[in-house]
Amino acid sequence: MAACIVLRAARQAQRVAEAALQCGLSPSQLRQLFHGTLPLAALSLRTLGTVSTYLELAPVVLEITAGYLRDGDFDAPDARPAIAPYAGEWAAWLRSDTVATWRKWTRMFGRADAEAARGLDTGTRVSVTPMPRHRPSGPPEYLRTWVLETLRQRGDDLSVTCRALGLRPAELRCFLENREDPQLYPRVQLGRFADFLGVPGVAVLAAIDALEGRLGRTQAVAKEPQR
Repeated sequence: MAACIVLRAARQAQRVAEAALQCGLSPSQLRQLFHGTLPLAALSLRTLGTVSTYLELAPVVLEITAGYLRDGDFDAPDARPAIAPYAGEWAAWLRSDTVATWRKWTRMFGRADAEAARGLDTGTRVSVTPMPRHRPSGPPEYLRTWVLETLRQRGDDLSVTCRALGLRPAELRCFLENREDPQLYPRVQLGRFADFLGVPGVAVLAAIDALEGRLGRTQAVAKEPQR
Protein backbone atom coordinates (compact mmCIF):
# COMPACT_ATOMS: atom_id res chain seq x y z
CA MET A 1 0.00 0.00 0.00
CA ALA A 2 2.79 2.40 0.92
CA ALA A 3 4.56 1.64 -2.37
CA CYS A 4 1.33 2.40 -4.26
CA ILE A 5 1.07 5.77 -2.52
CA VAL A 6 4.68 6.62 -3.41
CA LEU A 7 4.22 5.56 -7.03
CA ARG A 8 1.00 7.52 -7.42
CA ALA A 9 2.65 10.60 -5.93
CA ALA A 10 5.52 10.26 -8.42
CA ARG A 11 3.13 9.95 -11.35
CA GLN A 12 1.35 13.11 -10.21
CA ALA A 13 4.64 14.97 -9.61
CA GLN A 14 3.57 15.30 -5.99
CA ARG A 15 5.83 15.33 -2.96
CA VAL A 16 5.60 12.11 -0.96
CA ALA A 17 5.05 14.06 2.26
CA GLU A 18 2.05 15.81 0.68
CA ALA A 19 0.67 12.48 -0.52
CA ALA A 20 0.98 11.05 2.99
CA LEU A 21 -0.96 13.94 4.48
CA GLN A 22 -3.61 13.59 1.79
CA CYS A 23 -3.97 9.95 2.86
CA GLY A 24 -4.44 10.91 6.50
CA LEU A 25 -0.92 9.74 7.41
CA SER A 26 2.13 11.53 8.69
CA PRO A 27 5.29 11.20 6.56
CA SER A 28 6.88 9.10 9.32
CA GLN A 29 3.87 6.74 9.36
CA LEU A 30 4.17 6.29 5.61
CA ARG A 31 7.88 5.46 6.00
CA GLN A 32 7.04 2.94 8.73
CA LEU A 33 4.40 1.32 6.54
CA PHE A 34 6.84 1.17 3.66
CA HIS A 35 9.50 -0.58 5.78
CA GLY A 36 7.00 -2.85 7.52
CA THR A 37 7.50 -1.46 11.03
CA LEU A 38 3.91 -0.19 11.24
CA PRO A 39 1.30 -2.90 10.61
CA LEU A 40 -1.58 -2.03 8.32
CA ALA A 41 -3.99 -3.31 11.00
CA ALA A 42 -2.89 -0.42 13.25
CA LEU A 43 -4.65 2.06 10.95
CA SER A 44 -8.29 2.89 11.59
CA LEU A 45 -11.05 2.20 9.12
CA ARG A 46 -11.35 5.92 8.58
CA THR A 47 -7.68 6.20 7.61
CA LEU A 48 -7.92 3.19 5.31
CA GLY A 49 -10.91 4.85 3.67
CA THR A 50 -8.91 8.03 3.12
CA VAL A 51 -6.04 6.06 1.59
CA SER A 52 -8.43 4.16 -0.66
CA THR A 53 -9.84 7.44 -1.95
CA TYR A 54 -6.33 8.61 -2.82
CA LEU A 55 -5.54 5.32 -4.58
CA GLU A 56 -9.00 5.19 -6.21
CA LEU A 57 -9.82 1.83 -4.65
CA ALA A 58 -12.87 0.58 -2.80
CA PRO A 59 -12.05 0.63 0.94
CA VAL A 60 -12.98 -3.06 1.20
CA VAL A 61 -9.77 -3.94 -0.66
CA LEU A 62 -7.53 -2.40 2.00
CA GLU A 63 -9.73 -3.69 4.82
CA ILE A 64 -9.26 -7.26 3.60
CA THR A 65 -5.52 -6.69 3.39
CA ALA A 66 -5.40 -5.14 6.87
CA GLY A 67 -7.43 -7.96 8.40
CA TYR A 68 -10.50 -5.92 9.30
CA LEU A 69 -12.61 -8.19 7.10
CA ARG A 70 -12.16 -11.96 7.34
CA ASP A 71 -13.99 -15.03 6.15
CA GLY A 72 -15.69 -15.54 9.51
CA ASP A 73 -17.17 -12.05 9.33
CA PHE A 74 -19.70 -13.30 6.76
CA ASP A 75 -21.27 -15.78 9.20
CA ALA A 76 -24.19 -14.96 11.49
CA PRO A 77 -23.38 -14.82 15.22
CA ASP A 78 -24.86 -17.17 17.79
CA ALA A 79 -27.01 -14.42 19.24
CA ARG A 80 -30.51 -13.01 19.12
CA PRO A 81 -31.52 -12.32 15.52
CA ALA A 82 -31.70 -8.84 14.09
CA ILE A 83 -34.90 -6.90 14.67
CA ALA A 84 -37.45 -6.12 11.96
CA PRO A 85 -37.28 -4.64 9.39
CA TYR A 86 -33.48 -4.83 9.48
CA ALA A 87 -33.40 -8.64 9.54
CA GLY A 88 -35.03 -9.02 6.14
CA GLU A 89 -33.14 -6.17 4.52
CA TRP A 90 -29.74 -7.39 5.62
CA ALA A 91 -30.55 -11.03 4.82
CA ALA A 92 -31.24 -10.06 1.20
CA TRP A 93 -28.07 -7.93 1.03
CA LEU A 94 -25.93 -10.74 2.46
CA ARG A 95 -27.09 -12.98 -0.40
CA SER A 96 -26.09 -10.44 -3.03
CA ASP A 97 -23.44 -10.98 -5.69
CA THR A 98 -21.42 -8.10 -4.26
CA VAL A 99 -21.09 -9.76 -0.84
CA ALA A 100 -20.30 -13.10 -2.47
CA THR A 101 -17.45 -11.44 -4.38
CA TRP A 102 -16.09 -9.83 -1.21
CA ARG A 103 -16.11 -13.20 0.55
CA LYS A 104 -14.24 -14.76 -2.36
CA TRP A 105 -11.62 -11.99 -2.18
CA THR A 106 -11.35 -12.44 1.59
CA ARG A 107 -10.75 -16.19 1.25
CA MET A 108 -8.13 -15.64 -1.46
CA PHE A 109 -6.25 -12.62 -0.12
CA GLY A 110 -7.35 -12.01 3.46
CA ARG A 111 -5.93 -12.98 6.81
CA ALA A 112 -7.06 -16.22 8.44
CA ASP A 113 -9.38 -16.21 11.43
CA ALA A 114 -6.49 -17.06 13.73
CA GLU A 115 -7.62 -15.14 16.79
CA ALA A 116 -11.26 -16.22 16.70
CA ALA A 117 -13.56 -18.37 14.62
CA ARG A 118 -15.70 -15.35 13.88
CA GLY A 119 -15.82 -11.65 14.45
CA LEU A 120 -13.75 -8.49 14.16
CA ASP A 121 -11.00 -8.97 16.70
CA THR A 122 -7.67 -7.35 15.85
CA GLY A 123 -6.23 -3.92 15.77
CA THR A 124 -6.42 -1.05 18.17
CA ARG A 125 -7.08 2.41 17.05
CA VAL A 126 -4.24 4.82 16.97
CA SER A 127 -33.26 11.60 14.61
CA VAL A 128 -32.12 10.04 11.39
CA THR A 129 -33.98 9.17 8.20
CA PRO A 130 -33.81 5.41 7.52
CA MET A 131 -31.48 4.46 4.69
CA PRO A 132 -32.95 3.30 1.36
CA ARG A 133 -33.83 -0.36 1.37
CA HIS A 134 -32.05 -1.12 -1.91
CA ARG A 135 -28.72 -1.13 -0.05
CA PRO A 136 -28.91 -1.05 3.74
CA SER A 137 -25.72 0.88 4.44
CA GLY A 138 -24.96 4.47 5.05
CA PRO A 139 -23.21 7.11 7.10
CA PRO A 140 -22.04 6.45 10.68
CA GLU A 141 -25.31 7.62 12.27
CA TYR A 142 -27.12 4.72 10.60
CA LEU A 143 -25.57 2.30 13.09
CA ARG A 144 -26.63 4.55 15.97
CA THR A 145 -30.23 4.50 14.72
CA TRP A 146 -30.12 0.72 14.39
CA VAL A 147 -28.83 0.29 17.95
CA LEU A 148 -31.43 2.70 19.36
CA GLU A 149 -34.28 0.87 17.60
CA THR A 150 -32.91 -2.47 18.83
CA LEU A 151 -32.88 -1.12 22.38
CA ARG A 152 -36.45 0.09 21.99
CA GLN A 153 -37.80 -3.17 20.58
CA ARG A 154 -35.98 -5.49 22.98
CA GLY A 155 -36.54 -3.37 26.07
CA ASP A 156 -33.22 -4.39 27.64
CA ASP A 157 -31.87 -2.57 30.65
CA LEU A 158 -29.09 -0.12 29.77
CA SER A 159 -26.61 -1.97 31.96
CA VAL A 160 -27.30 -5.17 30.03
CA THR A 161 -26.63 -3.34 26.78
CA CYS A 162 -23.39 -1.86 28.13
CA ARG A 163 -22.14 -5.32 29.05
CA ALA A 164 -23.14 -6.75 25.68
CA LEU A 165 -21.37 -3.97 23.80
CA GLY A 166 -18.37 -3.83 26.12
CA LEU A 167 -18.85 -0.09 26.61
CA ARG A 168 -19.00 1.92 29.81
CA PRO A 169 -22.17 4.00 30.22
CA ALA A 170 -20.29 7.21 29.32
CA GLU A 171 -18.86 5.55 26.19
CA LEU A 172 -22.27 4.27 25.13
CA ARG A 173 -23.69 7.74 25.67
CA CYS A 174 -21.04 9.24 23.38
CA PHE A 175 -21.95 6.72 20.70
CA LEU A 176 -25.71 7.25 21.04
CA GLU A 177 -25.26 11.03 20.96
CA ASN A 178 -23.30 10.69 17.70
CA ARG A 179 -20.11 12.02 19.30
CA GLU A 180 -18.05 8.95 18.36
CA ASP A 181 -17.08 7.93 14.84
CA PRO A 182 -17.63 4.14 14.54
CA GLN A 183 -14.91 4.01 11.89
CA LEU A 184 -12.43 4.65 14.71
CA TYR A 185 -13.50 1.56 16.66
CA PRO A 186 -11.16 -1.48 16.65
CA ARG A 187 -12.26 -4.85 15.33
CA VAL A 188 -13.20 -6.21 18.71
CA GLN A 189 -15.67 -3.38 19.31
CA LEU A 190 -17.23 -3.74 15.88
CA GLY A 191 -17.59 -7.45 16.57
CA ARG A 192 -19.55 -6.69 19.73
CA PHE A 193 -21.93 -4.51 17.73
CA ALA A 194 -22.42 -7.38 15.28
CA ASP A 195 -23.21 -9.82 18.09
CA PHE A 196 -25.58 -7.34 19.75
CA LEU A 197 -27.46 -6.64 16.51
CA GLY A 198 -27.51 -10.31 15.45
CA VAL A 199 -25.78 -9.87 12.09
CA PRO A 200 -22.43 -10.89 10.55
CA GLY A 201 -19.51 -8.51 11.02
CA VAL A 202 -19.55 -7.52 7.35
CA ALA A 203 -23.01 -5.97 7.86
CA VAL A 204 -21.68 -3.67 10.58
CA LEU A 205 -18.85 -2.52 8.30
CA ALA A 206 -21.42 -1.78 5.61
CA ALA A 207 -23.70 -0.01 8.08
CA ILE A 208 -20.95 2.54 8.86
CA ASP A 209 -20.17 2.91 5.14
CA ALA A 210 -16.68 1.48 5.53
CA LEU A 211 -16.73 -0.90 2.55
CA GLU A 212 -17.56 1.19 -0.48
CA GLY A 213 -16.77 4.72 0.67
CA ARG A 214 -17.83 7.82 -1.19
CA LEU A 215 -18.85 5.89 -4.27
CA GLY A 216 -21.34 3.86 -2.24
CA ARG A 217 -22.77 6.95 -0.54
CA THR A 218 -23.29 9.12 -3.58
CA GLN A 219 -24.31 6.76 -6.39
CA ALA A 220 -27.57 4.89 -6.65
CA VAL A 221 -27.24 1.11 -6.59
CA ALA A 222 -29.75 -1.14 -8.30
CA LYS A 223 -31.74 -3.39 -6.01
CA GLU A 224 -30.16 -6.82 -5.68
CA PRO A 225 -32.40 -9.68 -6.79
CA GLN A 226 -33.62 -11.83 -3.93
CA ARG A 227 -32.86 -15.52 -4.24
